[in-house]
Amino acid sequence: MATIGRVVVDVDANTAKFVKKLGDSIKRMDTFGNRMKRFGRVAGRAFVGGLTLAAGALSAMTVQGIRTGDELAKTAKKLGLAANELAALRFAADQTGVPLRQLDMGLQRMTRRIAEAAAGTGEAKAALIELGLSAKGLAAQAPEKQFSMIADAFEDVASQSDKIRLGFKLFDSEGVALINTLAIGSEGLNAFRTEAEKLGLTLEKTQIQGIERAADEIGRASCRER
Repeated sequence: MATIGRVVVDVDANTAKFVKKLGDSIKRMDTFGNRMKRFGRVAGRAFVGGLTLAAGALSAMTVQGIRTGDELAKTAKKLGLAANELAALRFAADQTGVPLRQLDMGLQRMTRRIAEAAAGTGEAKAALIELGLSAKGLAAQAPEKQFSMIADAFEDVASQSDKIRLGFKLFDSEGVALINTLAIGSEGLNAFRTEAEKLGLTLEKTQIQGIERAADEIGRASCRER
């Protein structure tokens, strides 16, 4: 079995620049580790300390950190979001007591059901009409914008039972949990996005690309060791 902590990765010039840039920015992320630990991803400060290159070798925690970023990037692509937008939504979900997997699945079902409603079919069609939202208008927006617009529409729903009913129509079984996140509205979501950026939980596109390249190299190196 491969010892991941000893995997040596040949990092190209661009990826090396990414690591240096990310390492520099992490110096100000005192709370980053605790947030990531709450997310169930990596033991924070070990991840922070591991984001340096030592003779071309990556520490085990750095490998875990890169894989965490790679998972975020791949999930974001699947859902049709920018990685930093998904990171911000995950932060908002975490702060409102929603497991990340439920958020991801809820977003997936939301985008599908909005597309169905825009075509005149599906579970969400009547729910969107009741909320005063245009299915075609929503379908033209990015998923994070769709979520924000739905959150604002939920503010006009007085009955908690109606919120649960409508949430189920839009997000399926994840809808009940996501009511807590929807309750903060677009203003609350924007506030959490700003906080996530300050905490360093969002990354630039070039940094995400560097993480994906590094993850690919780690995967190939791990296969060669077996």
